[in-house]
Amino acid sequence: MLNQLLGSFIVNNAYQIAKERTQNILLVGGAIRDLYLNGSLGKDFDFILDTDVETMASAFAHSCRGTAFCLDKARDNYRVIIPHQGKNYTVDLAPILNSDVQSDLLNRDFSINSIALPLDKIFEKKELNLIDPAQGLHDLRKRQIRVSSLSSLINDPVRILRAVRFSKKCSFSLEPQTVQLIKEAMHGLPRCSRERIRSEFFKILDLPCASSSLSELDRWGVLTLLIPEIESMKGMAQGAHHEYELWEHSLRTVHSVETILDTITHYFPRHSELLTTYFREELETDVCRGSLLKCIALLHDTGKPLTKSSSDTQIHFYHHDREGEKITQEIAGRFKLGKKSTRIMTAATHHHMRLITLYPSKTITHRATYRFYKDLEDAALETLILTLADTMATRESSDEQALLTMINKMLEYYFKEFTRHPPSPLLTGGEVMELLSLTPGKKVGIVLGLIEKAEREGRIATKEEAVKLISTYNLKEESEIREKEVPG
Repeated sequence: MLNQLLGSFIVNNAYQIAKERTQNILLVGGAIRDLYLNGSLGKDFDFILDTDVETMASAFAHSCRGTAFCLDKARDNYRVIIPHQGKNYTVDLAPILNSDVQSDLLNRDFSINSIALPLDKIFEKKELNLIDPAQGLHDLRKRQIRVSSLSSLINDPVRILRAVRFSKKCSFSLEPQTVQLIKEAMHGLPRCSRERIRSEFFKILDLPCASSSLSELDRWGVLTLLIPEIESMKGMAQGAHHEYELWEHSLRTVHSVETILDTITHYFPRHSELLTTYFREELETDVCRGSLLKCIALLHDTGKPLTKSSSDTQIHFYHHDREGEKITQEIAGRFKLGKKSTRIMTAATHHHMRLITLYPSKTITHRATYRFYKDLEDAALETLILTLADTMATRESSDEQALLTMINKMLEYYFKEFTRHPPSPLLTGGEVMELLSLTPGKKVGIVLGLIEKAEREGRIATKEEAVKLISTYNLKEESEIREKEVPG
């Protein structure tokens, strides 16, 4: 351990810069935890020091050719991003709380993150003189998550989500008293920053066994606090076609998504690398496509409780996909998700039954495949995987082979034709102007929209059919209707 610390260019630079300024500086938190667990310091470092954090951050950035910026002006917290050998290292610097290292450490979330190491002891005495007031080393050996103080979760309820994340990330158990404190502190969670909640929630979804983490949060009642809509899903029967009640089916759908993404070569051998790269794409901070898909899987049937009906002993959920789209839109807003993530969530929810309607035929036409990708745009691949996971989670002995074959054929078209050769419009704007004797303007856009809509709906498929369509259309009337629809 000592050699790794001495050999770290981050730790070395931090010590040298602090020494030049006669600053007392300590390495704290995750880097020490990871060093004990994995034998590696990782790429994220946290330091605490006496004073003048801004000057230290600027000097650090200059020394390592990085970039420094303020994280929290009120708390005097700064971050430095350092590119080094093809990787980005993150260094956070903060003042020692109340100028007391012991108080600072006990004010942190969990004991395993509340260990500090003075850098002068490492470089001047070659000693690992750890400061460990919360007995974090003991918990590292026991492989358990325990709060640093009894007020830790009350002071910051978002730490409840961090507790689950760290327990799954490190394969640690949650100490019993910490679980009890979670139950006592969780009601303060809805009052916390939605951005921080979103960040922790999607970090949990990004880890293996996310369905298990969601079940744990649900048992404590935390998940209902974050997403009240799930409460009405519990205990709801879905009819003879479904083996599981609605909420269990939703959790099983998340698990099925995980199974597909974790063993993607088994399901999609020809496109596994492309799909792996696709679902690792970060859509926004802490939200990648894979974790967003797990969230969609959890929420895709939220519209069922509002649309449940029955007739002749049969249970129906007519238009639950449309109702679910509205609900996921609201949930995405509460989580402060960006426009792109929200669009993918709502589109996949709205269209998650689309392939199922084609499933009995065991085939899908070229035109239907084209319309699918054209309509769903950047939510198309999510919808394909969601549909397969939804089917897998319907019953224990579900036979999804025909659907899987269909999806593989659709992926073949997507990667070989659709993305490489985007389909051209049946008529260009210039052709429309020539055919209808129009000048550039709104009317040309209206006509192009009509052609695209007719093609999407399968009413036309050739250039000749497009010409026939627009030649018989009352453009003046259509234009007047559009003007009324758009507020002036």
